Amino acid sequence: MTIFAGVCSVGIVFTLPETYAPIILLKKAQRLRKETGNQNYYAPIERGEIVSFARWLNNILAKPFVILIREPMLIAITIYMSFVYGCLYLLFEAYPIVFTEGHHFNAGISGLMFLPILVGGMFAVVTVRSFAIYFATCINLPVHSICSSLILAMRAP
Repeated sequence: MTIFAGVCSVGIVFTLPETYAPIILLKKAQRLRKETGNQNYYAPIERGEIVSFARWLNNILAKPFVILIREPMLIAITIYMSFVYGCLYLLFEAYPIVFTEGHHFNAGISGLMFLPILVGGMFAVVTVRSFAIYFATCINLPVHSICSSLILAMRAP
């Protein structure tokens, strides 16, 4: 799973456009300065104050925990996802034990027992996408409007 997440992260870096407004304005200001030669174009992020290291560290390390504590729905989702991923990793730990020691398969054959999990996951993705497209057409929604929500929903186990 970690390798898959790494590959997806690399793909995201090269395929998704920048959406952070201050950076978009910064690039636009730099482009306008280069095209016009007028140095009066600047982005607000260029004129911002310099953040101290302590404040920067606080924003990075403490703020996520503050948000986690203050948002009950986030706590609920975090606990649920922790349980689901714990069960998933326990399954991956138990598979070799069950099939090598319990059923006396060798290491190569017991490794093949992970393939049904992959096939089931792919089947679930295709099924969920098909149903989402079907239901989107039933309520007269454009299919592309539901695809972005569907992509986020497919990440949840």
